[in-house]
Amino acid sequence: MSDFTLISSDNIRFRVDSSFIFAASSVFRDARELGGDKGKTVDFTDNDIETADTLRLFLLLATTGKLPAELSCINFVLAAEKIAHLTSFLLKYSCEPTIQALKGAVYFDFLSPLLLGARDGVPGIILGSMTDDVDYCIQAMDAGIVIGTEPGDPIINCRHSEFDLVPYNLPYKVARFIPTDYMWALSYSWNGKQKDWPTKFRSLMRRVKDSQKRS
Repeated sequence: MSDFTLISSDNIRFRVDSSFIFAASSVFRDARELGGDKGKTVDFTDNDIETADTLRLFLLLATTGKLPAELSCINFVLAAEKIAHLTSFLLKYSCEPTIQALKGAVYFDFLSPLLLGARDGVPGIILGSMTDDVDYCIQAMDAGIVIGTEPGDPIINCRHSEFDLVPYNLPYKVARFIPTDYMWALSYSWNGKQKDWPTKFRSLMRRVKDSQKRS
């Protein structure tokens, strides 16, 4: 039964079964309990992360656990932006179950070894860093990084040969979503060799976490 209404910041209405919404987000669940009948409608205003495009991704993920198939086929910068906006939305509204579903969907669509040459670590780095998940970032690094042994080796294990996860190759539209501490660790751990990068990255992130605890 479609008894719950979401209105995007660009004024598109979505009618959905409230059970999916309440299971996905404690914030929406609390709003319903506090707002009575008024709590059956949520009117979004953020033009960056609460658009119809983001809500469509959220609702598909909340109801099916999947992302649209075409997301893994579009320009990787655009795909990364969509993943980043969706992740920001899920974090804002405390959608922890849906965040876990998103991690599974991104792994299946972008990171899985079964994808072979079609693997793409960029969306995984975005998602892992924004949700403060070092292990997930390392999975993404394995999916889309230089596989040669020397700096500048042109062999890329990634669908987008012009870009990879080497920090200085990331375009600004992608890098801007990566939190500062993660970008620092990604940059300082890279020495041109794949085999060393994840280990050094994890070590630097431990230093970051230790520093944050002391401050």
